This record gives sequence, structure tokens and C-alpha cells, in this order.
Amino acid sequence: MKNPCVFSKKTGSSFLVVMILLLGAIQLRAQNWEEVSQLPFPILLTSAETVDDEIYLFGGFRLEATTAVYAFNPATKSWRAPHWMPEALGATATAVLNGKVYLFGGAQGSSGTVTKKCRVYDPETDAWTALKDMSIARGYATAEVVNGKIYIIGGFGHGAASRFNLVEEYDPELDKFVTKTPMPTPRGYLTSTVMNGKIYVIGGGIPLTFEPLGAVEVYDPTTDSWLIGDDLPTPRWGMAAGTLNNRIYVVGGTFNAPGNPDTTLVEVYTEEVGWKTGEPLTFRMHGMSMAVFENKLYTFGGVIDYTTVVDDVLVFDPAKAGNHLSSNTIRMGTASLGSKIYFAGGSRDRYLIPSTVVDIYDVNSELWTTSNLSLARDFPVGVSNGSKVFFAGGIDFNNGVALATVDIYDTLTMQWTTAQLSEPRFGIAAVSYGNEVLFAGGLDPGTHMSYATVDIYNTETESWTTATLSRRPSGFMAYAVAGSKAIFAGGYGYDAFWGDGVSNAVDIYDFNTGIWTTDTLPLARGFLSATAVGNKVIIAGGMTVSAGSVIPTDRVDIYDVTTGIWTTSNISEPRAFFNYSASACGKAYFAGGGNFDLSTQSWTSFTDVVDIYDEATNTWSIDYLSHTSVNHGVVANGNQVFVAGGTDILASFDNVDIFTCATVGIEAVTPKSISFLVYPNPANDYLTIAFESSMKKVIVTITDITGKVFCTTTGSEVQSIDVSTTDFAEGVYIVQIQSENSIETQMVVVGRE
Repeated sequence: MKNPCVFSKKTGSSFLVVMILLLGAIQLRAQNWEEVSQLPFPILLTSAETVDDEIYLFGGFRLEATTAVYAFNPATKSWRAPHWMPEALGATATAVLNGKVYLFGGAQGSSGTVTKKCRVYDPETDAWTALKDMSIARGYATAEVVNGKIYIIGGFGHGAASRFNLVEEYDPELDKFVTKTPMPTPRGYLTSTVMNGKIYVIGGGIPLTFEPLGAVEVYDPTTDSWLIGDDLPTPRWGMAAGTLNNRIYVVGGTFNAPGNPDTTLVEVYTEEVGWKTGEPLTFRMHGMSMAVFENKLYTFGGVIDYTTVVDDVLVFDPAKAGNHLSSNTIRMGTASLGSKIYFAGGSRDRYLIPSTVVDIYDVNSELWTTSNLSLARDFPVGVSNGSKVFFAGGIDFNNGVALATVDIYDTLTMQWTTAQLSEPRFGIAAVSYGNEVLFAGGLDPGTHMSYATVDIYNTETESWTTATLSRRPSGFMAYAVAGSKAIFAGGYGYDAFWGDGVSNAVDIYDFNTGIWTTDTLPLARGFLSATAVGNKVIIAGGMTVSAGSVIPTDRVDIYDVTTGIWTTSNISEPRAFFNYSASACGKAYFAGGGNFDLSTQSWTSFTDVVDIYDEATNTWSIDYLSHTSVNHGVVANGNQVFVAGGTDILASFDNVDIFTCATVGIEAVTPKSISFLVYPNPANDYLTIAFESSMKKVIVTITDITGKVFCTTTGSEVQSIDVSTTDFAEGVYIVQIQSENSIETQMVVVGRE
């Protein structure tokens, strides 16, 4: 296969030419845009506005403009037909003020002739009233309300080359238009939204050339002035926009002339961060309308690639975006590497069937992707090292069979490989440091054994060795790494009353010396959890034996790996964990859990409590999950802790609770941003990636906007890189630059003259 992506250094020396990585195994999820209804008929360029508990749609185009008006009730998902418009129109600028909908201009009939007529619709009386005309005829404009006035901005006029920067302020009390300071960039087929009292005018296009624009210009009605905003990363027109929670969402659109593909792209703007990529649409389209209702975005109709007009009604709930797994999930494995977190396997969906699915969340782009393990299983243990993520062992509860498979995902090549543990087992402890990954202990219901085996994988030599723990009750131990030492504490073995029981053993492995030592917990217990903060390992909770009974404990043992000294504390509730802990910002989080009956191997109680230990102040605080939960996954990335899925036995969950902590005063390594330019943009036959300074080591990956990887490479001492794009299809691509301690992205458009 011909390689469409050729890299070379500007210095003239050779640079690695890499194969194409067709990442069919990883697919972008668009589940957060949910289809909730269908329009009475397919339509595009209708105008949507929210009044009270309904969303009204005015006009639009079928084969030609229509007079149709429909009202959609999001609560009941039902439609009704109010009084239709006096005149067939599409691409009309609309706005709502004091419960009435105002319509300005628009395009008529099938010819698209624009009008300067204006009308107001009163839903209360179901009546139309004519207003004073605008100063000029225009369609494809936009309108917004600020401080009791309506502002009509931009648009197309008569004639193929006619585009406007006109701003007219309409006063409903006086039925009067006043011309205001013109918009810097004349354009039509644009979109707009209001945030913090200012009007953000976004994108749009130029007639004849169909050139898409990325200009974002911000109008302040109080001063009648314009500011130049941050350009839309992906220039386009025919998109829709709305504001939720001080975030601007720009949805869909098209890049160029008819015949070129539309996009599923959603870009999100905040004043603090700027632009980021959001949850993509279910399918690519432009010409849709959008309305905000009860903190959700609704889109209506649109057209796909200029060929298929659609009748879909889609809804986006930001409360779900980035906060849900692909399905209800319990007993998954977790891992974190770079800007991504992984939730792998477990039992999923309504009937909790063992699954191969891996949900992957990128904390930078706030996008989810999915991939698959080689085998479906519960309780795979996850860990990362270098550029690789590992999910090892587990159990197929359908057959009661423990597994030895290790799935290994290489984030550089974006490929999966597999290996085998020396013995099949689940309830494994996994840690890594330097170039070593340890998989310790575990249980096998088939042999009714708990194993003291430690499988050790060297990522540098790609070789396996084994070691042995000091004891056998080694399933569901607490485990963590602090400094250069791995701690394996407590644990459970089969036949809790008559056999292995729970353990008080502590095995300590020094990665620097390769030497094992032992210590002892003051209280023997299994199903406990541990995480590291600085040089301390915090070991909390578990099931212990007291007076012949197995009960949960609130005990916390804190081990300092530098001094070897133990101290004690307590969590707020006695409970067991299946390693439901993680650390961020110098704090240890212990989330959920409950009472686990060892005789029946089942949970009998659950909690929503999150106990948080602050190492700097040696104090505890409490937070709460969104529901009581066990069998969930807990993982940290940066200053966030993620608690995903789980069950309270009555129900299983797909939500992800995110706890964000402040890093002020915490000693942490702050990743340096990578300063680079990508030009020309749009690109034709090549693009150049230029770095502000020579990069010691860099990984370059180019994907399309669906996440499909086109090519990737690594290099060292790189000042700039040329990329051949002659074989790229026209469209939008994402250039990702990864250094030793940072990942940055930039969008680039590939077009042809």
C-alpha cells in the first residue's frame, strides 16, 4: 500500500517514514447526541426558537421554501401545528423577546430571492403581525437579543456576490431599526450566540467561491463595538450554535462548495480555555437549526453532503457528555496514560454480559473512543508503563474460568498485542515503575487456589520473569507504588473460614535493587484498597475476622517508604473495596464500597461516600458519589479522579463521576506546552510543522476528525517537519504533537485549488 504521509526534516537529513495505521479497532462514539423524534417532514434551514415549554420551527426548505410552522414539546416528544406563516420562507433570522418570536428577512420560493419583510408571531394568540421592513433585503443572516433589543447581523442579499456586514438594531417597543457599527467581516450563512451579554458571530461563507470562514467577531451592544475573537479552529458555514453553562457549542457545518463532505464536528469555546473539540454529531450535516431547552441542545433537520435532507431531531445533554461509559458497566479494569484514561472489559449492558469493550476518555479533547480486548472478561487488572497500557487476567463468570491473557495497547503504534501470565487468575495486583510491570497474586476458582506468583514484564527487553510473594492469601490485595517501592498488603484466599482466609502480610519490592522484603499489617484483612501520596502508601478498609465473624473495618494503615514507619487512621465508614482508590493533587481518594459477605461472595451493603486524605495537612474530608456503588472503576489523571460505572445491585450504571482538585501548594511537575506552527493552513500538497525550539524527542500523529489515524512517526532533535499531503482527501485533520511531558493538537484543513 502506498504511504500517503511522508515526513522529512527541514534540515535535509532523513526522517522516519512510517506505515499507515488504519485504526479500525478504535471508533469514535457519538452516543451523546441522541435522536429523540422526527420532524413531520425532512427540512433544512428552518428556524428554531424556544418559547415556554415548546420549541417552534418556522419555515425552511423542502424542494422550495415552506410556510410550515410546527411546535415540538421536548417533554412529551409530541408535535402540533400552530398558525402557519403568511409567506413561504427559509434561512430566516429569528429571535425571541417577551414570549414572542420575531422573524427578519429570509429566502423565498425555490429561487432563493431574499426579502426585507419582518413579522412577529405571538404563541399566546397564535397570530401573526407585520412589522416595519429592514433597510435592505437579506437572508442567511443571524439575530440575537441583548437588553431588550434585537440585533440582525450579516447575511446574503440579491446577486450571487452580495454579502453583508450590516448590523441593525430593532426596538420592538418602537417598531424601529437603527443601523449600528458594521461587523468587520461581511458574510452570510453564519451562526451566532450570546454569552455574558455579548454576541459571538461565528464562521459563515462567501458567495460564489463558497469559501468557509473561521472568523469569530464579538459585538458588545452596550458600547456598539466589535472585538476580534479567537478564530474557529475549523472554518465552515451552515453550522448551528448555542450557549450552555458559559460554553459556546458550534455544531456541524460544511467546509466548501456543494459536493464536498459535511462534518460531524462540534467545537466548544470557553473564555478560560478557548476552543476545544466536543462530542461529534451522530452523522455529518449542515443547514440544521438549533434551540436550547432546559440546558440541552436540540437540532432539527439539515442536509447531508447536499444530497439527503433529514427529518431527525437530535438532543445533546452536556451533563452526559464526557461523563458516561458506552454502556452500564461493572467489574472493569482501569488505567491512565498521557491524557487518556481506560475502562476495560467488565460486565456490560442491561444483562451484564462479559465484554471486550474498552472505553477511552481523552481529558484534553473531552472525547470518548472505544476499542476492544481480545477476550471478554470481568476483573481484568489495568496498569500502564512507558507508552503501553496493560490489561491482565480476569475471569469469565459465565463459565467460572480464570484467564491468563494480557492485552497490551501501544499508544505509539495504536495497536494491540497479547501475552500470557504464567497462571490464569483474577483479583490480581498490578504496579509499574521504570521499565518493569508486576502482576502479583490472584485467585483461580477452577483450581480453588490463591497464587503467590508475581509475573514481571520488562518493557525494555520485552521479556517475562517470575517471582513469589511471601504468602498465599493474595487475591484482592491492596497495592501501590511510592518512591521506588511497590507495596502489596493484605489479601484474601478461598475458604475464608476453613482455608486461606485473610492475610496480614505485606510484601515490599524495591524496583531499584530488585530485592523483596516483608512487613506485617496490624490487622489482617482482604478486599482492602491502597493508593500512594508522596512517599506514603495509604491502605484503607477491608474485610477482617473478629470473634469468628467476618466484618468490614474502617482502619487505615499508612506506611512511609522512606522511614519504614507505620501510622494509623480511620475512614468515615467501615467497608470493603476492590481497589476503589486513586490519588491526585497530593490527596488519596477512597470511593464507594460496602460490606462484602465472604461466605456468599456477595455485597450486602453499599455507600456513596468518598473519603479523601490530604497528606499535606494529615486530615480527612468527605465527598459523595452520584449514587451508592460497588464494583466500579477508579482512576486518576492529572488533577482529576474518575469513578466510573458500578452497581448497587438493584441497578448498574454508566455514569462517570469526576472529582477535580486544586493543585495549589502541591509539589507537582507541570507539563510544558509545545510551541509549534502548522502551515500553510489550508494545505494543498504539503504542510510544515515548525517548532519554536529543537525538540529532543517528538511523536507526530495525524488523524481525521473522526479519530482515524492516517500516519504517525517519532523523531529526535527535530526543528521542523514537512508532511506530504498529496494523497490526503480534502477535509479537516488533527495534528497531534507529543513530547516527553506534553501533548498538544492543532487542526489543519487540506484543500485543492
